[in-house]
Amino acid sequence: AVSDPTLVERVAVLLESTNTSPQRLQLEITEDFLMTDLARARVVLDRLRTLGVAISIDDYGTGYSSLAYLRDLPVYELKLDRAFVQPIMVDRRAAAIVRSTIDLAHSLGLRMVAEGIEDTDTWHRLLAMGCDVGQGYLFGRPQSGRDLEAWLASSTNVLKSGGYGEPAQGTGLRSFG
Repeated sequence: AVSDPTLVERVAVLLESTNTSPQRLQLEITEDFLMTDLARARVVLDRLRTLGVAISIDDYGTGYSSLAYLRDLPVYELKLDRAFVQPIMVDRRAAAIVRSTIDLAHSLGLRMVAEGIEDTDTWHRLLAMGCDVGQGYLFGRPQSGRDLEAWLASSTNVLKSGGYGEPAQGTGLRSFG
């Protein structure tokens, strides 16, 4: 947790002990959690960013949605909650919120991830709006570590096929754009 005073040191030790580049690590923080102690969160996130770790705001739009923290925190991406994404095909107001959030993220230099994508029509609409990354059941269901290892070893996954914008059959990860 961001409130853990040893978090940054523990992350640094784990990265070093596993010989993992910090650029390969992305931590997701919910906006509700950020708002509990914004000053402390800023210090911790700045230190994590200095290590080279990317920070993502998960479930964006469901909490306080303060524009101040978007301006002030070293965030890499926003993950728009499924509650906004799922109705975009039938609700023009939901679509307007998603489109403006994507535009806001891009104007701040952030990557936008849409959560809860369950069908290709929604994914194509999000792509047309400029969404960078999609995540949801369309791309794959949650799976165990063992199943993920088998999927990564397969020759049909989206990472090996280079597929962008279209989910590969049998993939378990989000599409990378």
